[in-house]
Amino acid sequence: MRLLRSRLELSSEDLRSTYWFLPGLITFIFAVAALITIQIDFAYDISLAQGVGDPSTLDGSAWATLISVLAGSIATIVGVVFSLNLVVLTLGSQQYGPLIVGNFIRDRGSQVVFGIYTGTFIFCVMVLVAFAVRTDVPFMPRFSAIGSIVLAVCCVLALIYFIHHMAVSIRPTSIIGNITMALLHNIESLSLEKDPDELPPAISQTSAVALNLLKQSGGEILAGGTGYIIGNEYRQLVELAKTRDVTLQVLARPGHFVIKGSIIGRAYPPENSDTDLHQKFQELIHISPHRSPMQDIELLFSQLVAIATRALSAAINDPFTAMTCIDHLGEALAKTSLRKLPSPYQYDDQGRLRLVSEVVTFAGLMHLSFDQVLHYGRGDLMVMVHMLNTIRKMGEVMHSRDEQRLLQRYAGVIWGEAKQIHTSEYARNTLYEAYHRACTHLLD
Repeated sequence: MRLLRSRLELSSEDLRSTYWFLPGLITFIFAVAALITIQIDFAYDISLAQGVGDPSTLDGSAWATLISVLAGSIATIVGVVFSLNLVVLTLGSQQYGPLIVGNFIRDRGSQVVFGIYTGTFIFCVMVLVAFAVRTDVPFMPRFSAIGSIVLAVCCVLALIYFIHHMAVSIRPTSIIGNITMALLHNIESLSLEKDPDELPPAISQTSAVALNLLKQSGGEILAGGTGYIIGNEYRQLVELAKTRDVTLQVLARPGHFVIKGSIIGRAYPPENSDTDLHQKFQELIHISPHRSPMQDIELLFSQLVAIATRALSAAINDPFTAMTCIDHLGEALAKTSLRKLPSPYQYDDQGRLRLVSEVVTFAGLMHLSFDQVLHYGRGDLMVMVHMLNTIRKMGEVMHSRDEQRLLQRYAGVIWGEAKQIHTSEYARNTLYEAYHRACTHLLD
């Protein structure tokens, strides 16, 4: 059941990243609505409410003309809407990097608008087809005509919403804010609240021996496909290891790229490792051509870094956007430090080591967040000062001494890199003051 639920979640995430599923679903609903209204019009001869008028007194061809005009107008606007969306995708790719394009594709507001327009067009076309199908008596589209007019009004409102939505969504603050919201949500879902006084769990001597044997003489398990790992079924892997009485090691975590035939795991003892075990292991490692943020929080960190480094390039030269990214990277890192990240060691109910996996660490996320920003932004004094100020703010909310030491070392790296480039007295004093304030709040 857990495996099925996990696969459904991964499938739903893949469907969210398409422009056909939600618009197609809405179009199907509108098509069903068209069939229902047509059947009602076929079966009954009901006049509209008094004061509105009875369309049955009119020639059916007039209604056909009206609905055909609506269908043609909707088809024209659909082209405009898709053109606007392609313009936004192009601008987003050029301004913020190709890594951000997936966020625009997953935008539910745009998908709903596409669905409304395509569904309205199909609704009108199906009503027009009814004129040709019903030849024995004149077809008077009473409810179908009302539905077409209502949907046409909805299309006008959707166009106004779409233009506003596109204008808002292309702003740097909106893009960065949406990425940060998704990142904070994933951090909470992949981790637990951390006790500041809790020490890291120590691996037992028996588990240490098993781990050493696993690394030295474990049977190799090869990747069954090529692509990015988007999810690992860790609980099912533990159950598999317990059932086969082995210890498994997963050598790649979500976000890593694997090549078919490369080593992605090991099993010890090797004599209990057979083809059936390898096949089940491969089924529990989900591979896709594209990265997914569902279990891959490094992807969302990378998106913020990509926006920051692109903003610091000579072509764009937008340090304020880069500093906004640094603020949100600091927020995400501070949130991560307050959570307990998944352990690389997982045991069965008898305390035996069953699974060793690659996991994200605070140090790894720290380097992923700031290394490239430091490389591309060290020539900008204000960006370097902003990084030091962000480290100071992070240190004020962190509890782990090890993580505070890491921040202190990184502050020293920033100070050392920046002072070699910014040699004026003013720049040196400004940098030193920021560095001193950052270190003052660390390890007090």
